[in-house]
Amino acid sequence: RLVKMAPSIVTAIGPVMMPRMSNIVSQGKTDEQKWYIKSVFDFVTYSSILIIVLIVSTMQDFVPLFFGSKFLKVKELTVISSPIILLISWGSFFSLQIQIPMKKEWYLTLSVTSGAIVNFTLNLILIPTYKSLGATIATVIAEFVVVSMQIIMIKKLVDVRELFKDIWKHFIAGGITLVALLIVSKIHLFAVVKIALELLVGVVLYIIFEHILKSKANNYIVGKFLEIVNRIFK
Repeated sequence: RLVKMAPSIVTAIGPVMMPRMSNIVSQGKTDEQKWYIKSVFDFVTYSSILIIVLIVSTMQDFVPLFFGSKFLKVKELTVISSPIILLISWGSFFSLQIQIPMKKEWYLTLSVTSGAIVNFTLNLILIPTYKSLGATIATVIAEFVVVSMQIIMIKKLVDVRELFKDIWKHFIAGGITLVALLIVSKIHLFAVVKIALELLVGVVLYIIFEHILKSKANNYIVGKFLEIVNRIFK
């Protein structure tokens, strides 16, 4: 539940932006459509990877503090299931920003149905032996199947290579930030203080590394944030 709640921060943009995308498609604005799809996908990936890094890095202290000593296994399960944050965000993007505006709802139906079948089948196989770990693995694989099918099917609608061209920057920035946070986690502090420190350091480092890699999503978000700050303190 904790991990599946996290993507809602990112996927909230979908219902808000879908009418705009539908309008662009209906008017046949091809260039604007390509720019829009690329920009939103970049933002979704940027945000999802940051959330994954923050969740993975803080679980060691967060779980004992908020769930108690009887639920320490949640740490392992949360880390293993964390990729679904990105997968759910991508799935929401593909459906709300591409498939539905382009009248390809059956793509969404087929991919979700396939994911449900895979999830159900893997649960039957894995849960009797691996219990909660088996259910977690089944969920991750099922979400991967859903997104993989969506990517395959939207190839006829958008340039997938162009869509994925720059996301390596987010993975690199996220990887370096995670390594740095794992080092920070070795510091002996009260759990609440350490979690707050990790969140702050994680966000700052991620923004810095994204800036170094010249990420367009990062530059846009930081620019908007600075605009708001300037308006407040004028």
